[in-house]
Amino acid sequence: MKHISIIIPAYNEEDTISNTIDSITSYMNNFKDRFSWEMIIVDDGSKDRTYEILKNAAARDSHIKVLKHFTNMGQGSALRTALPHTKGDIVVVMEADLNYSPEHIVKMIEKMESDNLDIVLASAYAREGIVQNVPFFRRVLSRYANKFLSYAFRGNYSTLTCVVRCYRGDVIRDLFLTSSGMEINLEIMEIAEILNLKVGEVPAVLNWSTERKATGRRSFRNLYRTMRRFLFYGFLIRPSIVFKIPAAFFMFWALYFAVFVIFRIIEKAITINDNGLVYALSQGMSHTFQTYPQTLFLCLINLFLSLIFLLFAFIGLQIKYTYAKNYSLLHSIAIRQNIGKDNQCVE
Repeated sequence: MKHISIIIPAYNEEDTISNTIDSITSYMNNFKDRFSWEMIIVDDGSKDRTYEILKNAAARDSHIKVLKHFTNMGQGSALRTALPHTKGDIVVVMEADLNYSPEHIVKMIEKMESDNLDIVLASAYAREGIVQNVPFFRRVLSRYANKFLSYAFRGNYSTLTCVVRCYRGDVIRDLFLTSSGMEINLEIMEIAEILNLKVGEVPAVLNWSTERKATGRRSFRNLYRTMRRFLFYGFLIRPSIVFKIPAAFFMFWALYFAVFVIFRIIEKAITINDNGLVYALSQGMSHTFQTYPQTLFLCLINLFLSLIFLLFAFIGLQIKYTYAKNYSLLHSIAIRQNIGKDNQCVE
């Protein structure tokens, strides 16, 4: 019988956390013959009654374990705090407000076991995924941010920003993670790519509650900050993206001006019939350079800038390659030495 560890980061969730605990507990009790399970909830420095509610829940149910940060440290820190306390063969991460229903837990586990995967993502943007009650602007922004990140990860995944995932316990516990915020989800995917871990997706249903839509805790400022972090991390994953786009832009104009100059040279050379082709071309070049010196200058400047950005892109690729090799080496050393991870929490 496999043991399942369910991690839930929670911050100021006094209105929702009791229902979340009850829903997951009721759901997991339906699979007593298949799984044993534990629920590890990290109170990430909540300022309301979240921790009090969690302690009461843990006192009533031995499946529940509560950890607490003294200050709000972010979703990534909460996940890093919880991982060393997990004992499960499989680790599932859920949201405290259950925007993804508990049914996704077994759905992800079954996908992992059937396809022999290391990580399974819940994807509302997969082909059969569903997004409900999410504000239009946020939905559009999230979808296109995920498209950009998918490009950074070579287009292999539909949703990379969602925290709801399923991991093999021995795999996720061995990763050396450093992110404190939501970008930890991208850090894990970057490491998965470096270590050639097997990753899959299941279509998911993302359904925002009416209460969540009404609250202001997901303000535009928080949304902007989150999207900025995700996009910046996308650039870190594929640093060459930053330089390939301007390189292509300047190369386009360099070619445009070059074609213009060549056309003018040929046009002038055709009008010169004496002393052969070489003489005609030389006269055409002389006339063109004297008549359109600014065009030649713009061609050379754009070509130079394009080559500079291509050089930066190459350097970025080399840095990325070096980082990947170093991480792979350090990961192997850490596993052999069984290095533990520090945690700033209390039980």
